[in-house]
Amino acid sequence: MTSPLSPIRLSQFGLISVTGPDATTFLQAQLTNSVTANRAVRAGWCTAKGRLIATLLVMPWGEGFLLQLSADLAERVAKRLRMFVLRAKVKVEDVSDDWQQWGLPVGDPGLATPPDVLGVDSSAAGLVVRLDERRLLFVQPAALAAAEAEDSAAGIAAWTLDDIRSGLPTVTAATTELFIPQMLNLERLGAVDFKKGCYPGQEVVARTQYRGELKRRMVHAALAGDAQPVPAAGQAVYGDAFPGQEAGNVVNVARGGTDWEMLVVAPVPAAGQDEAVRIAPGGAVLSITRARIEA
Repeated sequence: MTSPLSPIRLSQFGLISVTGPDATTFLQAQLTNSVTANRAVRAGWCTAKGRLIATLLVMPWGEGFLLQLSADLAERVAKRLRMFVLRAKVKVEDVSDDWQQWGLPVGDPGLATPPDVLGVDSSAAGLVVRLDERRLLFVQPAALAAAEAEDSAAGIAAWTLDDIRSGLPTVTAATTELFIPQMLNLERLGAVDFKKGCYPGQEVVARTQYRGELKRRMVHAALAGDAQPVPAAGQAVYGDAFPGQEAGNVVNVARGGTDWEMLVVAPVPAAGQDEAVRIAPGGAVLSITRARIEA
């Protein structure tokens, strides 16, 4: 992976705040993973049919939590979450405009680095989360951020490429409600707790884990940079076993050198190259890395 050498403003992500005395119990009843006040966790929020509405990084903050998700879903998810509040003492808000999110390398001299992956360090200046062995997330109140801070398309693309190579999917508006958690390897990423209480879609997720046979799963794939059509999140892919029939979808994509690199939900046998997966019917074949499905 290519760790950034300077801070990257991560404007591709939004933030939802969930605060109040019942914030923990509220999220416990909604998300695929158990939340904690001591560290960040990855999780998903599903429909009753087990389809992922969003993928989330849940971070403890103040009297509740900040939920990082795709920016194009923040307002929609906040509104939908509020429908489940009922009598709970909890407040759900889209606070994307109140914060700036930055990606930095581990060891940045300006930030305290939590020793463990998904460890957190919070102060009046903001919240630091150690995402992995190489990268930090710094969530900073917008009022404290530099006024001249601007987005960098190249920086965002590099960060997205790191996520893709790490096998970390982000559900966006183009892919919301397309996948169940196991299709995106969320259980292998520690984002599903099979021992927790009920949440929307739990029955489907549990049945898939213990009784079902998963026919599609997320893999890492590459495609020549001049291939057509240009890959995009949500775009269908096609297997040779059933020509012209959709076999899966692109999850996330970024330019990696001269090629496109992407996370793709594809038929499970395709990971062993038993079946070619194409970007279009009769089009270019994706080069799939088997190791990504087993990680």
